[in-house]
Amino acid sequence: MQIFEHGSNANMIRPATAGPVIWVGTVDPVGRINGDLWLTPTSAPTPEIPSGFIHRFEAVDITSADGTTATTWPNRVAGAPAFTATGGVIFQNTNGLKSFVFDGTNGRMDAAIATVPQAYTKLILARYVTAAASKVLVGGSSGSNNIASTSTSKISMTNGTTLSHTATVDTAWHLFTAVSDGASSQIWVDDVTLGGAAGASGQIELRLAANGGLTSFANVKIAAVFVYPRSLTPSEVAAVRAYAKVAYPGTIS
Repeated sequence: MQIFEHGSNANMIRPATAGPVIWVGTVDPVGRINGDLWLTPTSAPTPEIPSGFIHRFEAVDITSADGTTATTWPNRVAGAPAFTATGGVIFQNTNGLKSFVFDGTNGRMDAAIATVPQAYTKLILARYVTAAASKVLVGGSSGSNNIASTSTSKISMTNGTTLSHTATVDTAWHLFTAVSDGASSQIWVDDVTLGGAAGASGQIELRLAANGGLTSFANVKIAAVFVYPRSLTPSEVAAVRAYAKVAYPGTIS
């Protein structure tokens, strides 16, 4: 890992190194690639998420201009499928906060990941632009493994059965987490968790902002998606939350 000070020059050429680069400067460098970090001169190091993830999608990796129509979202895991965008999806960079915006009309992303059997955990840093009932944040092609809002506007997860949180859908940023291990399930909204129903379904592909039948689309912003082939512990979920606070300032507190 090499530390490289680029100051206020966003177009500084990336050092020729095989490993990751820590960019230190006041602007997000254009040359930053997957695995690199960007720190401002007064930043504390960004905490890392727990190891063992099998899929990791981060909007901080995107270097497109604000307002660009999205086509793909690379997976940080080498050789793993990327998301492919369809319909109304744009990349947004608002004062350094990067995310994808789904229009709620026909915008979605799909990643043809291999089926992930239980136990598994999926986490998504997102917010509803329009707080609506029965709208999926992240699910799969089968439509049976989702983090979504219910018909009564509660946040829920499904894994063959449905577990509803006490939290009502709103327009704030949250880290939403679904943990499934076949014996029990947990749905997290930030640091508030609710346990219960134990369905046995695995994750079949990944789909953002649309249901399995492509009959309903969500108007949402999504900044990061993580999938683990195991149940994360409460301390590990807290570690992902701590990472998101630093990597995506202005989202969660």
